[in-house]
Amino acid sequence: MKRAWINIGVGVGCVGLLLALTVSWVLHARDAARLSHCKGNLKQWGTALWNYHDIHQCFPPYSGGPASVGERLSGRVLLLPYLNANDIWFDVRHPKGFEPQFSPDPMKLVESRSVELSVMLCPSSFIPPQVEQQRHASYAFCGGDQIDFGEKGGVDDFPNREETRGIFGWRRCVRDRDITDGTANTIAMAERNLGGSSLRNEVRGRVAEVSATSPAECIALASGDTYSDSVSILSERMGERWASGHPFYSVFLTAVPPNGPSCAASAPPSGASVGGWLTASSQHGSSSDKRGCHVLMCDGTVRFINESINHETKWTEGLKSTKPLNHIFPEPNIHGYDRDTSSCYGIWGGLGAKNDSVGGAF
Repeated sequence: MKRAWINIGVGVGCVGLLLALTVSWVLHARDAARLSHCKGNLKQWGTALWNYHDIHQCFPPYSGGPASVGERLSGRVLLLPYLNANDIWFDVRHPKGFEPQFSPDPMKLVESRSVELSVMLCPSSFIPPQVEQQRHASYAFCGGDQIDFGEKGGVDDFPNREETRGIFGWRRCVRDRDITDGTANTIAMAERNLGGSSLRNEVRGRVAEVSATSPAECIALASGDTYSDSVSILSERMGERWASGHPFYSVFLTAVPPNGPSCAASAPPSGASVGGWLTASSQHGSSSDKRGCHVLMCDGTVRFINESINHETKWTEGLKSTKPLNHIFPEPNIHGYDRDTSSCYGIWGGLGAKNDSVGGAF
C-alpha cells in the first residue's frame, strides 16, 4: 500500500513537472511570436518608406500634409496607402463634416472605423483605452539626437528652422542620397511602448512633465523602471494620437537610451510643447542583458538595440550633456559639433543622425 502511494506521488510529480514545462514553453513561444510580430511590423514600415520614396523621390516628413491641416499630419498618415490601409486613408481624406478636405485638426481626428490597426501596434505592449476615438501607434519616427527649436528655444519660433539631425523633419523631406552615414547605419523608426494600465509613474510609455535641458536631467528623474514619486507625469501618452504629426506623438530621439525616461514641459492638446527628450522603448526581455527595443534602419533591416548601448562621448561627463535644448546647433567650433558631425550622445546618438561618423561604428 505504501509503495502504491509512492508510485502515485511520483506520477503526480511527473505530471506537475510536465505541466510546468509545457506552460513555460507556451509562454516562451507566445513571447517569441510577439517579438517576431513586432519585427515584422517594422519591416512593413520599412517597405512603405521605400515605396513612398520611389514615388515622391524622398522619405515623408514626420509632420506634413496639406495647408488645410497646418501641415500637421503624422508621416504615419502619409504612409497609409503604402501599408494596405486605403480605407483609413479615405477616412482621413474625407472625414465626416469636413468633406472634401482633410480634417482641420489631426489631434482630434474622428474616424468612422476607430478599431486599432495591427501594423501600428506591437503586441508586446499594453494597449490603453482610446482617447477621442484615436488609434494608437507603437512606432515612431527618428528625429535624430535632438530637434532644433530655433533661436527662441520654444514653440513661438518652431518650426522656422525646420531641422533635425535625423532623416525625419517637420515639413521637410530627406532623400536617400542625403544620408551620408549610409542607410545601414542610420535609424528610421523604432518601437515606443504605450505604457501599462495602472502604473502612472511607469517609465516606459509615460512622459515626465519636466523641462529638462539635457538627457542627464531627464534620466535623473527615474530609478529603474519608475519615475520618482515627486515627479509629475503627463496624462497624455506619446502613442495615443496616431494621426498627429506633433513631435510628442510621432517622434523619438536617440539621446536618452532605450527604455529610459522621457521628458516634456507639456503635451498637446493640453499644452503646446514641441520638445523634450522622447525615448524609444519596449516590453521585450526581462533579464538585464536582453532588455532593449527594435529599431528599423533606413535600409529596411530591423535590429534589436540593447538599452545598455553607449550614449556618451568625451563631451558628456557621465550621463551629462551641457548642450541646452534651445541651442541645438551651435557654431561648428564648439567641440566641433554641428549638424554634420558626430553626436554628443555616443553610438546611440550617432545611429539617429544621418550625417554622423559615429553610427558607422555600431
